[in-house]
Amino acid sequence: MIRQQVSGKDYGGYEFRVLGHTSSDSITGLVYNEVFYEEENGEPLQDSVYKRNQQTEDLLNCKISLITQ
Repeated sequence: MIRQQVSGKDYGGYEFRVLGHTSSDSITGLVYNEVFYEEENGEPLQDSVYKRNQQTEDLLNCKISLITQ
């Protein structure tokens, strides 16, 4: 359904910079970020966020990056 709604949209490589933050789990030491990851690593949340962003970038011809400041 979403693909149908955005079909034909092309952002020409525009970079969408998303303001976000990271938090870490004091027990496991893992760093969590709900917006952006640079690669997959086998962690389900990280892999899902990464794949979602890759699919969005491919579908809309754009780039998603994270700003943490």
